[in-house]
Amino acid sequence: YQRRVHGGISFLCTEMWRLLALLTFVVAVNGDCTFVQEAQYSKMPRATAPKFTKPANTTDFATGMQCPAYSNSLVCCSAYQNDKVMADQFQLLDQSFGDPTKGGCPVCAENMKKLWCGFTCDPEQTSYTDSDGTIETRISEGVVQKGLAVNFTVNRDFACQIFTSCKKTAYVAQLSAMNTAEGFFGFQGEKSIQFGILIYIRFSEDGGFGAGMQLPTCDSDPRCGCNSCEAACASADGTGLKSIKPPDTMEGFSWVMVLVVYGVIAVVSLMLLFFRKRRERNAL
Repeated sequence: YQRRVHGGISFLCTEMWRLLALLTFVVAVNGDCTFVQEAQYSKMPRATAPKFTKPANTTDFATGMQCPAYSNSLVCCSAYQNDKVMADQFQLLDQSFGDPTKGGCPVCAENMKKLWCGFTCDPEQTSYTDSDGTIETRISEGVVQKGLAVNFTVNRDFACQIFTSCKKTAYVAQLSAMNTAEGFFGFQGEKSIQFGILIYIRFSEDGGFGAGMQLPTCDSDPRCGCNSCEAACASADGTGLKSIKPPDTMEGFSWVMVLVVYGVIAVVSLMLLFFRKRRERNAL
């Protein structure tokens, strides 16, 4: 069983980093968009990759916009990225984070999509991202991976809303490195280097992507139960059951009823004693 669990986590980790890389595999460009994706997946950026400095028009997307917030507007993600990558990988996101039968919460998956849609497609991408160019990072002994370094500034409150909606899902709960908001985002950004991009997520108190945006809480969807949504629990005791307050030892106790009962007993006792004494006297 443990092998199956660890194997499942390993698979999800690999697929998650692939998701990030596919959504954001880029070459740095100048202009309205900080980076652009190549027309096909590759681990290494190529200088000859197609580039654009103006956002693309979503009307060119064959499958319709995967990020509804940017429908009918100019965006920084390419048609290939939207039609193939996002269509496929958002489905994986739903399976990993949003499937209630696997300990997921649909609200978590949708909130994460909003984050990565903004990172990849927002027409004001340069307001939240910048690139330090290609870097080399040692990922293990003797293994150096090249990747494009991208800084992504996210509003702290927005990030906390996402983390709160996701932190009790099975995928996040099983990875200790993701048990805090900083770890949740940092872990994803660092691991993406395996696929040619290193995302440095920085938090801003006032600005950053998502500033002023309110996200739905996980308990807004009845499919997110106590096992995947802390807000759906009466207490975070980890039992998966709502806590029921034990009854007070004096609950339902009535002093009036007690006095009435004891009063009746006393009257009956006195009457019995009276008739007993009277009978004894008559017998004499």
